[in-house]
Amino acid sequence: MKQIFTRSVFPLLVFTAIFVMLSGNANATSQWAKKYEISCKVCHTAFPRLTYMGEKFMRDGYQFDQDGDEKKDLISSRLVLDELKNLFGIRLNLRPVEFQTNAIYEGGSPEDRVTFGQTNWVQFFVAGSIYKNTSIFIENEIDDNGKSHFSWYKLGFHNLFGQQGTANIVIGQQAPMEWMPASGRLRVMTDKESLAWGPKSSGGAGQDSSGNTIAEDSVGLAGARPAISFYGYQGPVVYFAGVSPGDKAGKDDVNKEVNYWAGGRVEATGGAFEGSAIGFFAMRGIDTTGTAIPNVDLPKNAFTRYSLQGVLRSGPLDLIAAYTFGNDDNWTLATTSQEQKFEAYFAQAAYLFGTDNKYYATLRYEKLGYDDDNLSASDDDQNLGASIWYFPMENLKVGLTALLDVEHKSSDKNKSNLFHLTVRTMF
Repeated sequence: MKQIFTRSVFPLLVFTAIFVMLSGNANATSQWAKKYEISCKVCHTAFPRLTYMGEKFMRDGYQFDQDGDEKKDLISSRLVLDELKNLFGIRLNLRPVEFQTNAIYEGGSPEDRVTFGQTNWVQFFVAGSIYKNTSIFIENEIDDNGKSHFSWYKLGFHNLFGQQGTANIVIGQQAPMEWMPASGRLRVMTDKESLAWGPKSSGGAGQDSSGNTIAEDSVGLAGARPAISFYGYQGPVVYFAGVSPGDKAGKDDVNKEVNYWAGGRVEATGGAFEGSAIGFFAMRGIDTTGTAIPNVDLPKNAFTRYSLQGVLRSGPLDLIAAYTFGNDDNWTLATTSQEQKFEAYFAQAAYLFGTDNKYYATLRYEKLGYDDDNLSASDDDQNLGASIWYFPMENLKVGLTALLDVEHKSSDKNKSNLFHLTVRTMF
């Protein structure tokens, strides 16, 4: 009886209590809602998930129709400055209650665990148009271990020539699949989302001269990395390409190779399915070990990634799907090359409902499979996730999430299901 109460009734009681406490008024709004005096729902269905208008606002450099100099103070003929409140924002993510099956081992057997009062992260970011057609996005995150790091910092130059949106350049820490239908970012459910895009390159890693396991520029598809990218949009077509040194750049990077990517999407620009799109992405790069040894060739891994994605938007319904596959010709960065291939599947359905669209429900499936488990860093994996969210205010949400561990091919790995209550706000 105690286990049944812990696994099902207790999380629901806590969710109900917080649901009631947060049903009152709140006044904080995001910086762009303040600046333009508009509802958050103009750009977000259920934040951080963007509406089609939100996607266009981001593509145009966080401005509407090149209005980047408006609502700013004119200091001189060549200087405009924005108010800090129009640029500065804060995000906070909390998990008051989390329950995980088979989370730890005690006495040689797996045991469940309940965690209370967990703070996942707080993010401070400065973003917006600093003047017409020039944008910044700088995000600093403090995680639950107290570690601070910059996740995204980039400078964008927009509408450089031709019609509006024809040519844009972004410099700095950024994600290659930013403009894809299912980019891996800005989704309401984020747990274990790496399954959707496959493993990082050189997932088997290598060793440096001290015997430490390391891969110099191991990268995934959804994460940020230093890069220069180009993108544009005309009519129903969005196109983009980029080049990056990999995971890092600078004098300590001994990898002289570069990674490059390209892709495009075709989208519905109006009608009942406005914002629906289909897109294709391709990436190729080379990774190596992280220490240069005199007179010794560094082992290398040439990798490729491809992804076909689609999104269907229709009123309150939002469907996303992706199929991703890739190949590493030397997965373990060994002297003798060991090839590794993978396939990944992802699908998510979301629905906004209730009075004033205060409720958001999601259902998600993900699968990652390798062609040879002997070379993979982890076993084939499947999970099924579901969540229900309540929005007391547009910039505050409370959600109950269940993540079910559907399959592990390894017989010695216990399935671990995760249930958590999440509170997230941005202002």
